[in-house]
Amino acid sequence: LMTAAIDANDRVAARRNAASILQTYPLSPYADQAELMLARLSVDEGQDVNAITELTHVMNDSKDTQLRHIARLRLARVLIDQGKPDDAISTLSGVAPGKFEARYHEVRGDALYAKKDVSGALREYQAALAGGDAQSADTAMLELKIADLGAVVASPAPKAKP
Repeated sequence: LMTAAIDANDRVAARRNAASILQTYPLSPYADQAELMLARLSVDEGQDVNAITELTHVMNDSKDTQLRHIARLRLARVLIDQGKPDDAISTLSGVAPGKFEARYHEVRGDALYAKKDVSGALREYQAALAGGDAQSADTAMLELKIADLGAVVASPAPKAKP
């Protein structure tokens, strides 16, 4: 119901459904996903403070490691949009990104770019491109970011098969 309400652009129903999920299943991954959706709605509505609260809650309290990483990456992006790239970099620090490593590099690159650290951003984008795969990073977007910085995009070497 929640995603159907979003698809229909019915924000009131989406929020109502999310609240119901949070109340009925507060410790479930469904609640975490509802909070991620509420954060998305908050950002869309210019309510970054609410989004930060929701994302921080999922990042700190979810039992699902992947949802914690997703929330952390989204929170870092919101902080960059708020003009707080140092806070975004801090948010991404001190955790093992695992399969999200390429995305961490990309968002860290975005934060460095926001700080006008072009060489740092370029290093992070190149690391994201080199370490990513079709599921972990948007290769085309990374190539555009690298090219936008005036660097030549080198084709990554094929990964060895285990």
